[in-house]
Order: sequence, then structure tokens, then C-alpha cells
Amino acid sequence: MLTSVYQQVMKPNEVIVVDASEKLSKILVDKCVPVTIIRSPRGLTRQRNVGIQFSEGNYVAFFDDDCVLDSICIQEMLNAFRIFKTSSVGAVTGLMNPAQLTKGSMYRRLMRFLFLLGESGGNGVIKASGYPSLPSGPRPRFIECLIGGGMAFRREALLDVGGFDEQLTGYGFMEDQDIAVRLRNNGWRLLYWPQMVFYHFPAESGRVDPKSLVKMKILNSRYLLEKNFGEEAIRKAYWWWSIIGLTIFEIRSLGLGALSSVAQGVADVFRRRLPFR
Repeated sequence: MLTSVYQQVMKPNEVIVVDASEKLSKILVDKCVPVTIIRSPRGLTRQRNVGIQFSEGNYVAFFDDDCVLDSICIQEMLNAFRIFKTSSVGAVTGLMNPAQLTKGSMYRRLMRFLFLLGESGGNGVIKASGYPSLPSGPRPRFIECLIGGGMAFRREALLDVGGFDEQLTGYGFMEDQDIAVRLRNNGWRLLYWPQMVFYHFPAESGRVDPKSLVKMKILNSRYLLEKNFGEEAIRKAYWWWSIIGLTIFEIRSLGLGALSSVAQGVADVFRRRLPFR
């Protein structure tokens, strides 16, 4: 990812890596990568907030380490903010994997649609279940959710909502949707800008144990549903419906062993052990 950052047509004023492991810092130093390294306790939302604290620009962009940026990605991100300079646009997100939006089996797309699960290549709204339909397509527009792998903010907007929710520890699943909702609740608008292109190459393993991730998906999504949408009974009903679909997905991926993780997550929802830790 860092290679694509330094190959940008418009170079960023600063590049900050918030590292929770000495191994990464050593690699960057050994390769003489021109980057500011900040040590931090592990946790995605905590590390994002540390990055905000140590950055100095009026705009703060976050790109996942498994993403590669198009050469004009940062230039287009800044263009979007400049075009809407006097507006209330607090965050901009871009087009992810433009050549891959139609990939994936018809079964998976149908299941995500029927069970109101999160999906890529969508219309940029938050579904009734609380899961996002990530924006795609050729036209800029105002949206309800952000793509965590490539998103940028006005510093003023980040400070206005207090940064990312550090209750979402560890991998921080759906922290991008949480901050999107809070920005909109505070009067900020979110912009989808398809000229800001990046490519996502997710790691197949090694970040989070798959069964722990299943539990995290259940607890974090429930926590954010209640936090951001309160006691809306219809949303809670749709959320339970989505968990049925999630269970089917995970059994197909992990086998019947996924049922124990689903059961643990659901049990913790009833015990009010939210979010995942």
C-alpha cells in the first residue's frame, strides 16, 4: 500500500503508520521508507484515533494496508473536498475495485439481498438491518455509509464527533459505518466520489481467527444498531433476520463448527455483553 501512496501524482503532506508491533516498524526502518511511525496499543479504532492526534492536515485519509491506490486517488480526494469547500461535506469515500463489482456468485449476491447483509457494489445506504450497502457506480452522490478501506475526513468533522469509537476494539468491524452515522447525525454530509479509485486485496487469513470474527460480526453489528438507532423494533427484527443469513453463510464457509461461534455471539447479545472484546 505504501508504494502506491508514494507513487501518487499529488503526494500527501504526511504519511503516518500507527504500529502495534515492533516487527512492522523494523521493516519500514530497514527499507528506509519515509514515514512517521507511531507506536500504539493494538486496536483498529484506537490506532485510527492516534493517527488523527498526530496528524496535522485539514484533511485526514485512512487507507487499509491491504489496499492499493490508483495514481490520482489522493488528488481526486482533495478535488472532492475543494469542490464542496463551503458545504457541510465531512467525509469522502471512493470507488473500490471498479473491475470487480459484478464478480461473486449469484447465490452470494441473492443471499446478501434477501437477508439484508452487508454488500459491496451497492447504493451507499444503510439497510434496515444496520448493515451497509457500500456505494459503487460512475456517478458522485451523497450517501449514508463509508468504505473503511479508503475514506477521508475533514479534521473538523472528526473532532466534532470525537473520532472513532474505541469500544470497538480488536479488528473494529463496522467502525466505518458507526462514524458515518454519527457524522450524519451531527449534520455532516458524506460524499461518494468515484474518481477516487482504490483496489482491495484482502488477506485470506492471519488477522483474526475466523470463528472469532463470526462472533465479532454479531456483537459489533448489534452494538452499533442499538447505539445509533435506539429502540427501533423494526430494525431489531431485521437484524435478527440478517443473523439467520449470516449463519448460513458461515456454515458454508467454516462448516458446522461456525454454529458454536454464532451461539456464543447470540448468547452474549442476550447477556448484554456488547461489543466484542
